[in-house]
Amino acid sequence: MVAILKTGPSGAVCPGKLFMQLRRSFLGVSILLASVIAVAQGPTATAPKIEGIPGPLAWHNQPASYQIENGALTIVSKPGQDWYVDAFDAGVIQSTPILAFDPGENFVLSAKVKVDFRSAWDAGSLMLWADDTHWAKFAFENSAAKSPATPSMVSVVTRGTSDDTGSDSIGGDTVYMQVIRRGPAFVFNFSRDGKSWQILRVFRLDAPGKVLVGFESQSPDGKGTKATFSEIRFEAKRVPNPFTGKD
Repeated sequence: MVAILKTGPSGAVCPGKLFMQLRRSFLGVSILLASVIAVAQGPTATAPKIEGIPGPLAWHNQPASYQIENGALTIVSKPGQDWYVDAFDAGVIQSTPILAFDPGENFVLSAKVKVDFRSAWDAGSLMLWADDTHWAKFAFENSAAKSPATPSMVSVVTRGTSDDTGSDSIGGDTVYMQVIRRGPAFVFNFSRDGKSWQILRVFRLDAPGKVLVGFESQSPDGKGTKATFSEIRFEAKRVPNPFTGKD
């Protein structure tokens, strides 16, 4: 935008007119730049919402893409994304997309989890996160700890470094998963039919602050994978001791 300066009868530029013309030119440029920035940024992003989940939900790392449709959440991870603290060398990687929320002190969260397994270690997980050194991952993972790589239930509990353990193999690409918090203790349960639940792990995080819970997709050695969480159910309640049945 070019300012055209008008002169008075003598040919000299009038200071008052010069100021007004420059001001109009500046405002025009400002409006133009604002329009360009708005187009480049696109519409304002809204926080994801899942029916039955107390908000707000927030991302820890961005996925390649995600979708929420009919109450189901699909997360597509990027190549190489993982969340782990190596017990051997204390190497840290914390790049996976996690959609998390604050569930409160006592709760039950469950979901039907389907993973598009393509590479070893691809997984869909339910995550607990307090901070970078206090977290736990309940994963339905294509575990390369078995040969050949096999979809399995895996848990990773981290208090400084990660305590990683594999468990039952699952035939197929779908399983039901459940996370329970009862006071300071957490429980990971899984089920093949969504009715009969099996305890995988009971533990504490000993985290200093509140603990978030959420959904994760990972592909440490692959080109990305898709994890779909459907039949998501959340209840803010204190459950009985899973071993004794007592409060």
